[in-house]
Amino acid sequence: FRRLHVIVGDANMSQKMVFLKMGATALMLSMIEESFPLPAFEILDPVASMHQVSHDIDIQQPLTMKDGRKVSAIDVQTAYLESAIAYVAQRGDADVQTTEVLELWAYVLHGLATDPSSLKTTVDWIAKRNLLDAYRDRDGLHWSHPRLSAIDLQYADLRMDKGLANILQASGGLDVMFTATQIHEAVSNPPSDTRAFFRGKCVTTFGEGIAAASWDSVIFDVGSDQDLVRITTPDVRKGTRDTTAHLFPDKPILQFLEELQSESQSAIK
Repeated sequence: FRRLHVIVGDANMSQKMVFLKMGATALMLSMIEESFPLPAFEILDPVASMHQVSHDIDIQQPLTMKDGRKVSAIDVQTAYLESAIAYVAQRGDADVQTTEVLELWAYVLHGLATDPSSLKTTVDWIAKRNLLDAYRDRDGLHWSHPRLSAIDLQYADLRMDKGLANILQASGGLDVMFTATQIHEAVSNPPSDTRAFFRGKCVTTFGEGIAAASWDSVIFDVGSDQDLVRITTPDVRKGTRDTTAHLFPDKPILQFLEELQSESQSAIK
């Protein structure tokens, strides 16, 4: 297995935008893996075009393709959305989340094409621009003023009492999809159908007995006079609740490792 590291949306704070980013990426990966026909777009300079799109708040600048065509960012996204809709229809097994992703994708593209301000509670950059405009109007600030740069950074501050996106969300200025209880549950309980369950339960159960945990291993510190013990979890589909939950009733860490290594390696590898 390989991990695809997508970092271009790390500053997203809107729950809906994080949901759409993850959902659209998952759909695209599935389409690629199954060789589903995709739109024929070859952007002449993809990296420069990403910068161009990120600065194009009026959504007017066309992207140059290798064949010389000029295509708008919204047209590119719309073509991929249409392919995703066709892909899901062909499979005939759309679940609730997939349907929500497609509907939100279409809603955002329509709003960007017709009235971007209608997305002020959904899309981060529009919500942030409104905040910056409010400060500019109130205090007569030029776009080059350092206070606006500070506000720009503070939008994505993760602290609940400092981050402007969090404050905006608490006041109803950003749409929410999940309750505080659901978020706490997700933070405290790993997914049950991947190796994340085994990793998370190890950390929760043994605490300081865990020296390190990564995507594909958990390292146990069983005592200062003994070597660290590394348990590998190479298969993302194993280490699930069904195959490993029985290992975690209260027991010393050494007993846990002995049982795991002698009887249940197939549960995680």
